[in-house]
Amino acid sequence: MIPKQSMKAFARAAMIAFALGTFAVSAYGGNNNNAPPVVTAASINAAGTVLTLSGANLYGEYGNGVCSVTVGGITTYSATNNNAGTTITARFSSAFSPGTYAVLVLFQTNRNQCDTNSADQATIDVTVGAVGPTGPSGPKGPTGPSGPSGPVGASGPSGPSGPVGASGPSGPTGASGPSGPSGPVGASGPSGPSGPTGPTGAASTVPGPTGPSGPSGPTGPTGAASTVPGPTGAIGPTGPSGPTGPTGATGPAGLGTITAVCNTLFPSASMAVCAASLGFDKIVFVSADQYPTNLGGTAPYHAACQAEAAAAGLPGTYKAWISTGATKDNPAATFNQSTVPYVQPDSTLTEVASNWGTFATYTHMNDLQENPHGVAYGQIAVITGTYADGTASPYNCSGWTSNDMSIFYDGGITGLPGDGLSTTDNWSYISPYAGECGFNEYLYCVQQ
Repeated sequence: MIPKQSMKAFARAAMIAFALGTFAVSAYGGNNNNAPPVVTAASINAAGTVLTLSGANLYGEYGNGVCSVTVGGITTYSATNNNAGTTITARFSSAFSPGTYAVLVLFQTNRNQCDTNSADQATIDVTVGAVGPTGPSGPKGPTGPSGPSGPVGASGPSGPSGPVGASGPSGPTGASGPSGPSGPVGASGPSGPSGPTGPTGAASTVPGPTGPSGPSGPTGPTGAASTVPGPTGAIGPTGPSGPTGPTGATGPAGLGTITAVCNTLFPSASMAVCAASLGFDKIVFVSADQYPTNLGGTAPYHAACQAEAAAAGLPGTYKAWISTGATKDNPAATFNQSTVPYVQPDSTLTEVASNWGTFATYTHMNDLQENPHGVAYGQIAVITGTYADGTASPYNCSGWTSNDMSIFYDGGITGLPGDGLSTTDNWSYISPYAGECGFNEYLYCVQQ
């Protein structure tokens, strides 16, 4: 229902300097971190070119302000908010003729674009021009059919108990019961006296048992010496260490640095290929391509990182920094936790962290923002579903199986202004989530 502001008389309406419209919001932005936007009133100036909307929370669902305003099919992007988020002013190049028009307000997403999701829009009807007097009431409509019967009400509480009745007369004596069980057997009486000794039996014809062995006899004389050698005795304990030998001669000078080693062993290869081949460092990079959020678990993203590394000529095994909610399906549980530095594949091997302990944490030495060819990006979004310590976070597009934009994923931002690039936990995790599922985004790839 759309409320209308009534006038006392038509003559008074004709003298108003500009048209007024009173509106009711028919839909508003979806509920998220901010309260939904609500438009409660509007007015158009006398020239019919400037529309003012009033209400609350008019920065929109994402808090980024109005994107566009459409009146009667005519759209303007010349629309602004006040600081309090209670008004929107929209300017049109042509004046509107008197009449009633539909108004549609779109708000900006966190990607600086108009949110076209119908659940996050605000619509309203507006009347331009003077409002005429109220017309006569129409005839009374016919009575509608009776509604369905309501549900049966709940049973009432039980009433109080009645008084106890008088005792009845005594009944007749019952029949005798059956005999009880027999009692326990009494204790045994004392033993009687011993009888007289019987006669001696006949001698046995069976030998008795052998008696115990007698004592050992004296030692005999020593026998003659044996001509057969006895067995070899056990090996004795190890003797003490001998003195330290003299110092050897000084060897030839080494190559000195990683660069010198790589120039000698891999003169035609890049520093990144050499370091990865020799195990001096672990290579980390941002993928060259973007990937959808519904490839199905973490395995397809690991395969994508491996393919990009191979295409760039980087040796070794690579995995994507990505997690699901499944047990041990996250970098903290499945990655090789290296003791050597994690570096980017540029000509100077820019160091991100000195080892796994400083890589899987909230702070990096330098921003992780180079692709497998050593070319740096600016500010881009990366899907992770992972906290900075490598454990799984709760938002992961249903285990990376969904592109439904009504659900969300956790991820990071490279080159985020104001935080020292991505050298805070924003590199892997932005609270409470980074964006909607359904967009193609980049990956972090880590050598194992």
